[in-house]
Amino acid sequence: MLHSVLCSLRRHIGRTALSMFGTVIGTMAVIIICVISSAGIAEFEEELNSLGLNGLLLTADNGNCEVELDDIEYINALNFVDRTMPIVSGDAVISTERDSSEVYLWGIDNNADKIISLNVSRGRLIEMGDISSASDVCIIDDVLAQKLCGTKNALGQTVEIGFGDTSGIYTVIGVLSTEGSLLRGVAGSYMPSFIYVPYTSLQQQLGDPSLTMIAVTLCSGCDNDRAAAEIERLMQGIGGNLSAYKSDNLSNQRDTLLGLLDIMTAIILCIGLVSVLVSAIGLMNVMLMSVNERTGEIGIKKALGAGCGTIALEFMLEAIIICLTASLIGVSLGVAVSYAASVAAGFTFSINLATVLAIVAATVSMGALFGIYPALKAGRLSPIDALRKI
Repeated sequence: MLHSVLCSLRRHIGRTALSMFGTVIGTMAVIIICVISSAGIAEFEEELNSLGLNGLLLTADNGNCEVELDDIEYINALNFVDRTMPIVSGDAVISTERDSSEVYLWGIDNNADKIISLNVSRGRLIEMGDISSASDVCIIDDVLAQKLCGTKNALGQTVEIGFGDTSGIYTVIGVLSTEGSLLRGVAGSYMPSFIYVPYTSLQQQLGDPSLTMIAVTLCSGCDNDRAAAEIERLMQGIGGNLSAYKSDNLSNQRDTLLGLLDIMTAIILCIGLVSVLVSAIGLMNVMLMSVNERTGEIGIKKALGAGCGTIALEFMLEAIIICLTASLIGVSLGVAVSYAASVAAGFTFSINLATVLAIVAATVSMGALFGIYPALKAGRLSPIDALRKI
């Protein structure tokens, strides 16, 4: 029977190719959507983690208390804490004689690169000596350097940073690269530039020894929610105020963003699956045409003893083989296009074999489902009526 099915498909190669075309396009689209969206989400998650959105932030929850440097010692004593970083931050304005720009200012310490990603293309990061001496130095990104200084190599240039009701003159010691940043590419001008200075320098400029917050990274495998509750209890016990401190789980915010991306991917994937469904309906129409064209052939087979089940099974096999072949071609094309797109976009290419098998199985199942009616119609043809059409 299989030989007969393959011979029939070869004899009607044009109709077979037409039947396969829609399924190839639909399967290819679904594969591209799955691979590109997975790569994009993985890249986006990596960038969110590089911003420190995989840990906790401890802040004062009311005006009756402040986050202080001594609090870090208590937090570091917890066995589930990996690293901590004092932060003084807020909106600021940076300016030179050439131009000015609104930025977000981060006062950090010399271990900041262990918590957030600081990709320095020129110069250096903030060091312990800068913290100890409260040096008026800063790190800016290459986009801001080009705007304010007319060159990406802004090392040694001085800038004025206005923060709160005060301002100070800072020397650029490092320039960060924004090349390849997915967030920068997506957000563009809507995302402010970040400026990094020693937190002690900001404390000195403001005349205030308190901190805005403390960033906390946790040991691998630690439950962020439980850790946040534990840190809150610790700090509230030390301060004697049960509502004094708040610990924000940044992982929840990251997961919310990633969840929105998953929903968008699912919607786009459903659109891709609709194309596979349309191709399956097209296959059913082509198979119905095939039944009408091959009425005489069906009559001869029945006259020679072929039963209704045999005829129906032969047409079902044709539909399954068409869908299987088309889905494999679509997968191959989809993988090739996805790989090229991932390389061009600078994403890491990866593909889940289980996903591919599920897509192929769904496509074949859909084709078989829509092939049932044409197969049954062929099997129920009366041999006498079929032979009259020869």
